[in-house]
Amino acid sequence: MKISINIQLNEKFFSGGVNFTRSLVDYLLRENCEVIHHLNDDDIDIIFILNVSGIYTYNFYDAKIYQLLNPSCCIVHRVNDSGLHRNGNLMKTLMKNCIKLSNYRIYISEWLKEFYEDKKNKTNSDVIYNGGNKTIFNSINNTLWDGKERLKIVTHHWSNNYKKGHKFYKKLDDMLNSKVFSKKFSFTYIGNLPSNVKFNNTKIIQPIKGLELSSELQKHHVYITASVNEAAGMHHIEGALCGLPILYLDSGALKEYCGDFGVSFNNHTFKKSLYKIRSDYFYYKKELKFYRFNSDYTSKKYLDRFQKLSSMKPLQINIENFIFIKIQYFKLLSF
Repeated sequence: MKISINIQLNEKFFSGGVNFTRSLVDYLLRENCEVIHHLNDDDIDIIFILNVSGIYTYNFYDAKIYQLLNPSCCIVHRVNDSGLHRNGNLMKTLMKNCIKLSNYRIYISEWLKEFYEDKKNKTNSDVIYNGGNKTIFNSINNTLWDGKERLKIVTHHWSNNYKKGHKFYKKLDDMLNSKVFSKKFSFTYIGNLPSNVKFNNTKIIQPIKGLELSSELQKHHVYITASVNEAAGMHHIEGALCGLPILYLDSGALKEYCGDFGVSFNNHTFKKSLYKIRSDYFYYKKELKFYRFNSDYTSKKYLDRFQKLSSMKPLQINIENFIFIKIQYFKLLSF
């Protein structure tokens, strides 16, 4: 089976989406699939759209033109963004247009599926949860909390977007001004910071990746994510795979991923939840042995879906539909 993915892997980028792609490609190659990142071949079985804006090797319109000439291929769109983190209207419009014109849609959370899907028409879609690379992110060297020392809390973000959780990260930093509080907790932030955020009591580590990141995460006890309207995310998955119970904002899809493995919080319960995860640390630490969101688990589900779709009959292409696409969507889909 030949699969074309519209993201070219680049060693300079280590966002969640790139890490997902890297793990998926490795798995597909191990399963004897051919993976390419272009549309130059005329025998592609699956066109997998991972990115509708920004960094891609071809856009959605290119994929539809290819399908017009090669109707036996199937376009699968991984829907991974609500647009609520950034220029919402543009991203939401892009996603909706691609969703309408995909042959099959894979959402990364039930929350995101409900965000986009018409309740009366949910055919040709599925939810496949994200998974992290357990070869890199694991708890082999995780530091077990002794129940007495300061509880070491950590988070990491490649993006410097304020909505990734900085309202609460700054709040935690401010709480550490208290001598009583700082004797019980510490906070480490790994990654890029928004220009308008300054920490006074937080250890800041510049962006790191791979095994270096995993090693640093494992030095801590609890992972925090306060990302707002998160469609899924990879950061908390990597934290959990490193053996850290999760303190998570009750927003977006975070509960779907973190609900059984940590404590939620909101604007009113943040401090209370910090103390709760301290008191319940050992319970959630044991629960993490049942954590299933790893890349092999996820990639197998993608491969199973690709195999089923590639065995279906060739698609019937509506020429008028392509004219409509070109007139209505070309500006958005080709930038």
